[in-house]
Amino acid sequence: MYKLINPDYINRQFIEQLGRETYVEIICDGFKETYKETLAEIEVAVKNRNFKGIKEKVHSIKSNLLFFFDRTSEFGIKIQELEDKGRNEDEKDIEMLFENFKLNCEKTIEELDRFLKE
Repeated sequence: MYKLINPDYINRQFIEQLGRETYVEIICDGFKETYKETLAEIEVAVKNRNFKGIKEKVHSIKSNLLFFFDRTSEFGIKIQELEDKGRNEDEKDIEMLFENFKLNCEKTIEELDRFLKE
C-alpha cells in the first residue's frame, strides 16, 4: 500500500508516544511548511557544487523525513548517500541522486497525506 512511509513505524515510534494530533501538528505540518524551501536550497547547492550546503541541507531534511520511515529503508539509504556526496565532495551521479531525492520527497508527502486521512 505504501512504498515510502511506514505506518507501523509511525504509529509505534511517534503516534503512540505523542498522540496523533501532536504528531500531525508538530511533525507533519512543520515538515510540509519547510521542505519545498529546503529542496530548492539543495537544488541550488547541487547546481553550484556547494558540497557543504548539500551536506547541511540534506542532513536537515533527513532529520525530518525520518519521522516517516526508518533510516534503513531504501529511501533512507538514498538520503544518506546524497548527504555523503556532500560530505565527501563527490559529484559523481549527484544530479541523479538529487532528482530521485526530490521525487521521493514528493511521494512521501502524498503517502503521508493519504495515511493521515485514514
